[in-house]
Amino acid sequence: MQTNKQTNKQTNKQTTLVFILFFPLLFALGLMPQANTFAIYFMEQVDMHVFGGTASTGLLCSCYAIARSLLVGVVLWALGYAAFSQLEVEVSKGGYTERVFLCLKV
Repeated sequence: MQTNKQTNKQTNKQTTLVFILFFPLLFALGLMPQANTFAIYFMEQVDMHVFGGTASTGLLCSCYAIARSLLVGVVLWALGYAAFSQLEVEVSKGGYTERVFLCLKV
């Protein structure tokens, strides 16, 4: 007697195989986008919704925009972390690191 886990696994396998077999028909009817078109669309949506970016025109442009946004986010996070971790120490000194962070953030 098979368990539900094995039955679900076999059902998922069969469904995946049928879907893969119908790929050429789905592409021919225009129901599925090309792989690069899907990648451009997906990366464009990530850039818009996560980083507040704008539309992109190609895959290379989308990769560059995501990488640029990630790099800027990491740099600002590091500066903010450095500034606010030293905030208690530098309150009496006038603290320049939080000022640098806030200037770069703008």
